[in-house]
Amino acid sequence: MAKYRLEDPNKVDSVQTVQACRYMSLGQAPSSRVFLEGIYTPGESGCHQLELSSIGFATLSINDTLVACTEGDTVDPVAFLQENAEGTRESFTFGQGRSCLSKLEVRQSPNTSGFLLRNGAMGISLGLMEQSVVESDLLAPAVEAARNAEVAVAFVGNTTAWESEDRDMDSTNLPVNNSQDELVAAVAEANPNTIVVISTGVPVVTPWISSVKAVIQT
Repeated sequence: MAKYRLEDPNKVDSVQTVQACRYMSLGQAPSSRVFLEGIYTPGESGCHQLELSSIGFATLSINDTLVACTEGDTVDPVAFLQENAEGTRESFTFGQGRSCLSKLEVRQSPNTSGFLLRNGAMGISLGLMEQSVVESDLLAPAVEAARNAEVAVAFVGNTTAWESEDRDMDSTNLPVNNSQDELVAAVAEANPNTIVVISTGVPVVTPWISSVKAVIQT
């Protein structure tokens, strides 16, 4: 469990958090600062990945050590509203079963985006991925499934973390770091009857196009 409070310490509400902790206030925020704090007890030891995004200036502290901060709004406020914004990524080493006190703070910042819904808004979002998940091999099971199937269907595309109405695309490549292209190429090599379904609102580069049977754009 975590709790958040406004600058007025008498205003306290409880919010549940599992793999992500989030607070959002549209319109005129009820306070110029919001604090969230909670206890996180890791299920496993390791160098876990954290991602912090915000509308406003935000900080994350674990056991009173500053771990991450944002310089202001996430690159794409629209993506933040849709709970899918790309944020500041940091890592922190946790010990299994060792409870940690996590504190989040977000402060209002000027609206420089021109996005009207941003006026008066303030928000913060924290995600966590355990080291075992970060290092897991997701490609091998996909290739094995494709090899044993009559027809393989690979789904790729963008989310609002990379594509939205509020900003231009950084690249015409599928995100992230060629991982989706590598997936399609590996699946197509394992199964010559591969169909690719692309879910994007923009044209994308398809270096594997000659290796697949069909492409469906949605």
